[in-house]
Amino acid sequence: MAGVTVDLRKLKALEGVTSQRSPEMISFKKGAAQSYRAFLSERFNKFSRGGGNWKKTKRWKSKGGRYKRLNGTRGHLILRDTNTLFRSLTPKYSGLPGQYQKLTGNRIVVGIKGGKHPKAKISVGRLAAIHNSGEGRMPKRQIFVRPTTELQDKWKKQIKAIPKRNWRTGQLK
Repeated sequence: MAGVTVDLRKLKALEGVTSQRSPEMISFKKGAAQSYRAFLSERFNKFSRGGGNWKKTKRWKSKGGRYKRLNGTRGHLILRDTNTLFRSLTPKYSGLPGQYQKLTGNRIVVGIKGGKHPKAKISVGRLAAIHNSGEGRMPKRQIFVRPTTELQDKWKKQIKAIPKRNWRTGQLK
């Protein structure tokens, strides 16, 4: 699996929110995971098209050594032609192949795990891990990075808007 764990305890605004199981916190965590996947999706789209610090991709060669046309264009970038990894980063969690999300306690885990690849003999999660760490001849293209300070600030504002509850009684403070 390739992914990242976001520890919400590092957000100072979380102090005073006593129940991690309250409907408001569960809703917040789902929204935070969605906004984080949206951030990763936008970043992947930008970096795979030549923006950012990822090493340029080459045209895809078939086994016969000829350049293969993907989606009707010659020399298009493989990371966006197949869209396999990109679809796994869809902001709305819907259980697409490879899409992984786990919300536990003070943590949000977003990643790509398992999932059948439409053409390769490896899973989508394994392919993401290879790209993320740069294994073998594959250059490192880090898909999963820490959330930006802008995104963390947005989460802090959302947490501050959550009504505080008494953890014993469930009553609002």
